[in-house]
Amino acid sequence: MIVKFKRMIKSYLYQTRSLQKLAFGCLNLQADTAKKKILNKKKKKVRSAIKVGFIVQMPEVWDKIAPVYEKMVKDKRFAAWLIIVPKYDFVQKTEGDYGEECEYFLKKYPDCNYIIYDKHNWHMDDSFDFIFYQRCWEEYLPDNLRSKKVIKKALTCYIPYCYHGAPEKTSYYQTSFFRYLTNFYCCSIDQRDQVSEIGHVDARYMGYPLFDTINYNSNMNSGDVKKVLWTPRWTDEDYLGGSTFLNYKDEILKLTDNRNIKLVLRPHPLAFDKAVRDKKMTKDDVKSYKHKVVESGASFDENAMIEETFVDTDLLVTDFSSVIISFFLSGRPIIYCAKFEITTTDVFRKILDVTYRASDWNEILQLINNIIVGIDPLKDKRKALISQLSIPCNSVENILDDLVHTLH
Repeated sequence: MIVKFKRMIKSYLYQTRSLQKLAFGCLNLQADTAKKKILNKKKKKVRSAIKVGFIVQMPEVWDKIAPVYEKMVKDKRFAAWLIIVPKYDFVQKTEGDYGEECEYFLKKYPDCNYIIYDKHNWHMDDSFDFIFYQRCWEEYLPDNLRSKKVIKKALTCYIPYCYHGAPEKTSYYQTSFFRYLTNFYCCSIDQRDQVSEIGHVDARYMGYPLFDTINYNSNMNSGDVKKVLWTPRWTDEDYLGGSTFLNYKDEILKLTDNRNIKLVLRPHPLAFDKAVRDKKMTKDDVKSYKHKVVESGASFDENAMIEETFVDTDLLVTDFSSVIISFFLSGRPIIYCAKFEITTTDVFRKILDVTYRASDWNEILQLINNIIVGIDPLKDKRKALISQLSIPCNSVENILDDLVHTLH
């Protein structure tokens, strides 16, 4: 009886997987047809310049795509536009009101071509040749700006909003967003190879634009006071190392007792909203904690882009995060305190091998106290690895040339 039952289960799972594979095949075929149709249409178009729209919603992740936009603005082959979309209200699960995203982009680029998205009065037209996305999470975008709709009007492009230090689950790349991408500029060779194996996405590696811009001083500042930056995750998935945000949010403030430490906190932009939604904190708790941070003498990072903060940061304390590689390239020390061991890409594994690790608060504190007084035995190993990595630094030019090539 048990053997028969196991056979029935095995047969059911086989049929389910077969049906799922058939369904994905049909969806991919539909997407491929739409992509070929718009590509043929754009290739036939007569234009004075290639019109490119950048859908922007979060200043915090603009750093990954900004180098492409800023170079494009100066390139006569292109006409670059910002399409500014209000932030998504993560707690209420609805489109939010305009706020810092509008203020940030219009202040940073006062002479830019821009559209302030209005769901009642504006719809994508076919004058755009390419549309770049900031993020791959379409549930945060208005329906008519999602890739399945946009592909009817323009070619769709994406540069990852974070550097992937761990292989993603296959299902990550099987969403509608990736299915309808025409130009996916991967952040690494590892990512390109993983996506290429899945088969339905045209994955390309041209370098990662953020790395074109990194030029930090590799030494800690010479003064007595050292700046320590804490960047905890917002989600607690074990395959991404978990989050220490709730574990250490109070302990970390004790660092302000040391007059030689300037403590700056930069939780993930959605960390507090996530804690409220999961009922780990109330809105009053969040308000009280933010007041406690200020009262302790610490501060929250106010820079939109974290690279601006890295310039004068001496030590990074972090969970598993894409910011690790950006700070690592400065040559300065990192304390990695993820709760769970994870599978990483080859590059990230090498970085973590020359990074300090801590599994509890006491270990973090001991490492901080050593590093701020100059006890940094991994310093030379970090510098050696940076030289070995040979990360491309001409990705922006590569991407712009690829866009031109796509239309010919």
